[in-house]
Amino acid sequence: MAIRKIKGGWRVDISYFDEKKKEKIRKRIKSPDNSKNGARTLEIQLLEMIRVGKNPFDKENRDETKNELIFKIFSEEFFQTYVLVKNKHSEIIGKRCMLDRHLVPFFGNFTLENINPKSIDR
Repeated sequence: MAIRKIKGGWRVDISYFDEKKKEKIRKRIKSPDNSKNGARTLEIQLLEMIRVGKNPFDKENRDETKNELIFKIFSEEFFQTYVLVKNKHSEIIGKRCMLDRHLVPFFGNFTLENINPKSIDR
């Protein structure tokens, strides 16, 4: 997978082998909020769906995952798939501390779609 900015919009470039259809699938999906972070979030959701065996291109599957995903689960998935892989040790410690002490206690049971600037200001 890759995150790319194409013609002013952030996209997730995904390719995987579909076991049911016995073929390789490659698609580009536009980030819902047209930001790099939004594309990363979408990438993590798509990877999780592929891991559990769902087709991420079925619209009902994407919406179902989006509605069920709470911050606590997303933050741990983000930490495991992105932070541990891409950051130095000191960054890993800092991000783990920030998540555990501040973000997860406050936003833990919020769904991702309910986190907005107003809830962050509180």
